[in-house]
Amino acid sequence: MKVNRSKFIRKYLRFYRLVFGIESPYKVLLDGNFIFHAIKYKIDIVTRLAVLLQEKSIEIFVLRSALRELNGVGEKAASAYQFGEQCCTIIEDCKEEDRRLKGRESKDKDGKGSKGNKYHPKAPRGAYEYMRSLQGIPDAPKYFVATQDSSLRNGLGNLGGIPILY
Repeated sequence: MKVNRSKFIRKYLRFYRLVFGIESPYKVLLDGNFIFHAIKYKIDIVTRLAVLLQEKSIEIFVLRSALRELNGVGEKAASAYQFGEQCCTIIEDCKEEDRRLKGRESKDKDGKGSKGNKYHPKAPRGAYEYMRSLQGIPDAPKYFVATQDSSLRNGLGNLGGIPILY
């Protein structure tokens, strides 16, 4: 049975290489819940991805927003947060000035702050928005996305051309 699975994986990798231009070394974008569940069940992410993608070297990335999400969970996600910081390349998915301006109130034409309206930066947040922002750019890096979130998988599946691991 393992031969058949390996054969299908090679077939899918060839499809993504020919149609969407995803080349080796593969870049894998990890979501926070994927890291959390892998660490929870003591799965070695790096070796599992290398075996699955049939590649000796792969590049692992994580978004800054996913790390903030893991940090916000607390003590039970501390080891997942450490893995994300130490073993992954961190992608800044929101600009520094946007983070600084997040809490400011928006201004009306007369210069007074409007009640209850907070400034919401337009920078991409999360894996879906980040991958959607890369869609129209021809030289953008091509990522595999590893996630356990079914709504994220459905959203990325609707974008097309993004291999999803779960």
